[in-house]
Amino acid sequence: MFCSNCGTSVPDGSKFCVSCGSSMQQSEETNEQQLQESLQQQEQEEYQPQQQPEPQQQPEP
Repeated sequence: MFCSNCGTSVPDGSKFCVSCGSSMQQSEETNEQQLQESLQQQEQEEYQPQQQPEPQQQPEP
């Protein structure tokens, strides 16, 4: 089971997250679905190509 707030793995049956203290009263299925959505979003953000700035030319003295 995973915390829906911070994504930390929490022992089954826990009432609170051991990492952030959030209530674990949501169903395990909801937590798993939220974790998968979060991971998919992170993967999409990680693979965004970043443009490299072009080097600026220094004027010759």
